[in-house]
Amino acid sequence: MKATGYVFKPRVYIGSEPPATVLEDESRFGNNGAFKADGEPDWVQLPSGLWVLNFDHSDDMITVPHHSSLALTAWTITAWEKRNAIDDRQDIVNKRTQGYNYFVAADNYLGCQFKSGGDLKTDYSAVVSVTDLDWHFVAVTFKQPDMVFFVDDASEARVFDWPPDVSDDILVIGTQGFSNWWDGFLTPPKIFNYALSAGQVKKIFEAERHFFGV
Repeated sequence: MKATGYVFKPRVYIGSEPPATVLEDESRFGNNGAFKADGEPDWVQLPSGLWVLNFDHSDDMITVPHHSSLALTAWTITAWEKRNAIDDRQDIVNKRTQGYNYFVAADNYLGCQFKSGGDLKTDYSAVVSVTDLDWHFVAVTFKQPDMVFFVDDASEARVFDWPPDVSDDILVIGTQGFSNWWDGFLTPPKIFNYALSAGQVKKIFEAERHFFGV
């Protein structure tokens, strides 16, 4: 797919309370998300006025129907997170079955995985990690063979030389879909259909950090 920018850009709510069970996508593709019935994360307003999501580590999830714009072989995923615990893996976003998956691992490092030729491939950051329960900006960029993990203004480049399979399954936020539930606060992730440069990712971090007191 031609690099055109956002394929998933949830609306940012500041001040006015957001709708309870719909995540509005402002990308040109209209990839709106739906809160799972009886498993809805709660909207919480920060002192800055920004609304974020609180997941209960049990059954809270948001699902986004498949669209061809989300079948990616290169990507950037960004989010802000503040966990309640750091003792297990928690998934930020997962394109189900063979698609891309971005998570904070049990050892506090960021991880990304997908299937290539039907085989599951996983890589972890070896340097940048989330070792406390404060707010952090996390991101990953991928264009074969280059993967870069980001935590706040630190980054680590990795070589991940496998061509990704693409998925026509749903996209889920806050879980793998049946496990690895998020425990704590999370902004709806933003997804690009190409790998941003380190400078571009840093600009996002600098533009958003004031909302989180970072």
